[in-house]
Amino acid sequence: MGCPVKVRLSFNGTQLVVKEAQLHHENHLLNEQVYKYYPENLRLIDTEVAKAQEMIEVDANKKKVKMVLEKQRGKPVPIKLLHNLQTKINEEKQAGSEPIL
Repeated sequence: MGCPVKVRLSFNGTQLVVKEAQLHHENHLLNEQVYKYYPENLRLIDTEVAKAQEMIEVDANKKKVKMVLEKQRGKPVPIKLLHNLQTKINEEKQAGSEPIL
């Protein structure tokens, strides 16, 4: 991206020491809209995963699940995340229902 932000640290034996810090961002957006879509902000917490899983297991529409979760948490929920959760649920069901030979 060409952003010049840089932090150089050194270790003096007991602690980290900041040797250089350039904190001016360039060539990319820094705003709340972009921040919302950082991966760490898109992850669901355990209770949200449980709620999504519960809805998906009863064949709820993923778009509606997305809307419910977004309203509840106030953050975006990617459809891909719900698709992956549904795939995981289906794989677990198949693994649990395979006949023992």
